Amino acid sequence: MKRTEEYLVSFFTGELERKIKRYNKKKNQKWPDSYYCTLNSVSYASARSDTNNISDSTGYRATKLADLRLERERGYNTYLKVKKAIEKRLSSLKSVEVEYLKGYLGIRGQTITQTAEEQGTWSGKVKKEGQRVYKLIEIKLIKLNI
Repeated sequence: MKRTEEYLVSFFTGELERKIKRYNKKKNQKWPDSYYCTLNSVSYASARSDTNNISDSTGYRATKLADLRLERERGYNTYLKVKKAIEKRLSSLKSVEVEYLKGYLGIRGQTITQTAEEQGTWSGKVKKEGQRVYKLIEIKLIKLNI
């Protein structure tokens, strides 16, 4: 539940878009040859070969860099899925319902009461509708296994 709130807040503040752009740049980053060179470094851990227990520090570094790239690619894909799911769900809502959700989450620094006054309704309705929309988005994210 906390994760859904985090995704929604970052979506409305634009942080989610910035994360997607940052991960996109990093996932396509090519490592220069100097990253694989271990001559001037101290190796505290290394990969072992199967046959004679001789460590291969360059191989260890290469696997670490490959893991880092894979991690960045997974992060990019996750945030992209989240963005698409939220956009799809929000596009099916009325603008008033989106405002209720923003008020429920406290996006604009307003309380539920202030949002209710702005929308010309009572605070109970803002809270109830905000929770309803929140649950719809949470269910969508759960279906995507995010």
